[in-house]
Amino acid sequence: LLSYIARVNYNYAGKYLLTATARYDGSSKFAKGNQWGIFPSVSAAWNITEEKFMKNQTIFDQLKLRAGFGIVGNQNIDDFAYLSLYNVSYTGTSDTGYTNSFVSNGRRGTPDISWEKQKQWNLGVDMAFLQNRVRLSVDAFLIKNKDLLMSHSLPTTTGFSSTIENIGAIENKGLEFALNANLVRAKDFEWNFAATLSMDKNKVTRLYGDNDVVYNVDSDRNIQKEGNLFLGESRNTIYIWKTGGIAQEIDMDRLNKINWNGYNVNPGDLYPLDYDNNGQIDQNDRVVIGSTDPKFYGGFSTDLSYKGITLNAVFNYSYGAKKLSPYYESLITSRGTGVASVDLVDRWSPENTDAKFPRPIYNDPTDTETMYYNTFSASQMDFSVQNASYLRLSTLSLAYTFPKTIVEKMKIGNLRVYSTISNVFCWTSYKGYDPETGDWYPPTRMFVFGLSVSL
Repeated sequence: LLSYIARVNYNYAGKYLLTATARYDGSSKFAKGNQWGIFPSVSAAWNITEEKFMKNQTIFDQLKLRAGFGIVGNQNIDDFAYLSLYNVSYTGTSDTGYTNSFVSNGRRGTPDISWEKQKQWNLGVDMAFLQNRVRLSVDAFLIKNKDLLMSHSLPTTTGFSSTIENIGAIENKGLEFALNANLVRAKDFEWNFAATLSMDKNKVTRLYGDNDVVYNVDSDRNIQKEGNLFLGESRNTIYIWKTGGIAQEIDMDRLNKINWNGYNVNPGDLYPLDYDNNGQIDQNDRVVIGSTDPKFYGGFSTDLSYKGITLNAVFNYSYGAKKLSPYYESLITSRGTGVASVDLVDRWSPENTDAKFPRPIYNDPTDTETMYYNTFSASQMDFSVQNASYLRLSTLSLAYTFPKTIVEKMKIGNLRVYSTISNVFCWTSYKGYDPETGDWYPPTRMFVFGLSVSL
């Protein structure tokens, strides 16, 4: 990557501020003719409180309007994606001799791929009140990404399995709030508070060609639950069967008329909804049931100090996101021969037909009745999709700074002891490892004790 940048700043009497920037970026990840792109930006601000007509008002200590527009580029793809690459394959033996051949790595090169471009508009206001003890910033933004650099599958008849192209556009818009407040300011006691709140929504506005969906498939061409792109939907959707319920005896006349395509459904078994009402369960019954995007998220912190003692707590939160947990799915689909969730205590039985979970069936390889009894799994439908809302106490710190009378007697400049706990607690109904990081690895809890001395 090679970049050239130019910037111009203008400031008139502290009232009117203007910044203009231009970048000229070149990337070797694109073929010649598509390597360079120009990405300009401009921002302006108006300090309203510096105007004469604001001199006698007593409400605002600061009132600033901000606006901006800019374009940035993305070249985050594999090297040589514009070329079709082949690996050398050797066949034969030392007696018969070796023959060289070239085998595709599966990805078709696209010579015309170029920079993905992101256009962003933003409008904001900064306010300060009560002698700058309360500060509030509000920002609205609109982001449009076009010519997305994305990989998509190809028919195997082409000789390739995938390619990377500029294939679509996504729109993202939202609001952000930031508050800082000095709530109490006394001789020996002070209390500061800060909070942020963000709300944003993204939507796929265009895909390549006339397509309204791009599926994420595995090596066996099975459509995955996540990673699919649907026109008009979030880019982070969950695509899955909706749960029809747990079959009861009273339902069997209706359910026996449905073609379950190799699955069994009897009283106590979980079954998916025949969404298109055509009498059979297939891929056409899968729907977008939500996304992993939260409705809003942010954090807040409180900082208390009394004489030399300080206590600081930092929280972060998220509300409204949905999430899959392969770990929890494995626990609630247990057949009773391995680790299971305690939730399965409330499982279906003839005496407990109002249970939340279906009956577990052990496929005994020696029993022909259960050996081939194939049931739907909770992980195949939205039965296992969870609410990933949470409130986390991320950091809790306690410190004490010794008074100068003691420090001076010790002939040092400063003495402070402190302790910090990270990932203190997480309030959530999510039953995977962690609602924020998922099932990759649970976040660790760390305890730190320290002594700070300056001479």
